[in-house]
Amino acid sequence: MQSSLKLQSLVSSRRLRQVSALALLGSVALLSRPASAAVTSAAELVDAVNSGAAGATIDIAAGTFELTAPLHPKVGMKLKGAGMGKTILRNAASWAPGNAGLDGDGGATRSSIDCSKYLFDLGEGTTDLVISDLTLSGPTLHGAICGVTPNNLELTRIEFKTFLWAGLRTFIMTGAKIHDNVFFDAGNKANVTSGSSGGALYLTYADGIDISGNRFGRSAGIDGYGIKGRELRNAHIHGNTIDTDFSIELPFEGDHTVEIDHNYLAGTISIPKWGGGPVPKGGYTFHVHHNYLKSTYSFEYQRNGVEIDSNLFDFRVEQDYGNLISSFDSVTAAPGGTKMHDNLIRNPGRGLYWNEGVYNNFAFYNNHVKGDTTVTPRTDGLFEFRPARNGDSTNWSTIVIRDNIIELTGTQRPLMRNDEGHSAVVENNLFTGVSDASAYGNADTGKPRGPLTPLCFRVGVQDEWTIDGFTFSKTPSPVPGGACGPGAGTGTSQGGVGQGAVGQGASSQGGVGGNAQGGTSQGPGPGSTGGNAGAGAGAGAGVTGSSQNDTSSSDSGCTCSALGNGSGRSAGHLATLLLGGLGLLFSRRGRSA
Repeated sequence: MQSSLKLQSLVSSRRLRQVSALALLGSVALLSRPASAAVTSAAELVDAVNSGAAGATIDIAAGTFELTAPLHPKVGMKLKGAGMGKTILRNAASWAPGNAGLDGDGGATRSSIDCSKYLFDLGEGTTDLVISDLTLSGPTLHGAICGVTPNNLELTRIEFKTFLWAGLRTFIMTGAKIHDNVFFDAGNKANVTSGSSGGALYLTYADGIDISGNRFGRSAGIDGYGIKGRELRNAHIHGNTIDTDFSIELPFEGDHTVEIDHNYLAGTISIPKWGGGPVPKGGYTFHVHHNYLKSTYSFEYQRNGVEIDSNLFDFRVEQDYGNLISSFDSVTAAPGGTKMHDNLIRNPGRGLYWNEGVYNNFAFYNNHVKGDTTVTPRTDGLFEFRPARNGDSTNWSTIVIRDNIIELTGTQRPLMRNDEGHSAVVENNLFTGVSDASAYGNADTGKPRGPLTPLCFRVGVQDEWTIDGFTFSKTPSPVPGGACGPGAGTGTSQGGVGQGAVGQGASSQGGVGGNAQGGTSQGPGPGSTGGNAGAGAGAGAGVTGSSQNDTSSSDSGCTCSALGNGSGRSAGHLATLLLGGLGLLFSRRGRSA
């Protein structure tokens, strides 16, 4: 019996060693298998995409590919170029539809969108498509990528450069990730006379989307729109640099649970809706926090369930043309619901709030406002709430201004623009230079005034700007730690803006604290044509960029040998080689595509 058990144990041990050896050799063979050849001509590209199988991976070599008709990718395809400014897809001169048909694209109907005038026509219902690492350009095309009901679309490390209407145009989209791209002159007016305009991202009815780490810019004299759409739900817009006239425009529809944070916003956030609309139970329509905003015309809305907090509004005295919040909707009163708190506001222009109609349930608290004399100079009251309009009237008990610090140096200004506003709830504010301060009880409640916590955070692509109180400055490189460092929680990382190839600046997986440790390239700036990979490896799982894949670091800090360090003749070295390959595999899985 014992001999039988020993024999079985010996056989099992030998079989285990044989299986282990086969698995080891098979894994090494898999790792050493040559990659499929990249397409090198426009004809090859068209054939690979339009005739390829669903789920295929298509590598596109460096070079310029001129197209005479849209590409039609299949479900699950992965299209990857050699990098922004290296692989360039553009329309041939013979394919020039111009702005024909754009007058009808008001945004809300499927029939108004013509995807045949875009470089990529995704058709209807295309899912799990990934496009990355290339430049798309089409000065006489409507846009770059267009699709109806796409699901789980991922666009990353793409330069969208010079289109008439939109970089991405979609109708009913779910589950998209749009990160670490560059949009330049990609969302324009296109000489359309209907009053409509395009947007670098023009998304009609989108749910469950993440927009992060993107740079939006425009040429001087061009009307530029960053993120535009109709009805976003469960959307997160974070860690972007948007230097356009209108940074975000989402008008008219029932948007809800849209979070906008840690962005650099040069233009207006326009989110108007007639009558305001319902607010999700226990939720919000828009939560705008931890951003840098530089336009005195920062918000345009008549909307319910809005929260605006922990932002720096940094206005120049020479640009005093706008109210921080404006609404031109005089038709129907919105029940209201705006909480604006813990913000820093420098040099309000015309004022802080103005509405053409009636708006109730507005709370302005724990903010710090500093105002110098503006260029006009402005002497208007900081707030204007209309007493009545179209049969509706303001309920002054729902207009609350409390626990703020308001310092006006030079020219004094009243708090309210009309006497009826003196009936608002005004208490525990510290007023300096407020000319009608005596009209309010402004009882001292003993509660803290101004922001309850110091504002110290970073915004923009790769955390490129730092806000420390009222101070706004360029973030040093490398990004330091501390109160304004990665621990501040930008949460913007979906991968760096570098090319992300092994040995060329693989980007950090990120997480809370951001993605500043990835590739150092910001992509092309305004007017440039490229953007090479950064030199450093990403934090956490990643591959060093300093040599030929000599080391691979895992999240646990383990360092293993990878391919390229010997012939692998001995079993011991084969094991080391395999472990290195697995480390490389896991490091690739640990970061974004």
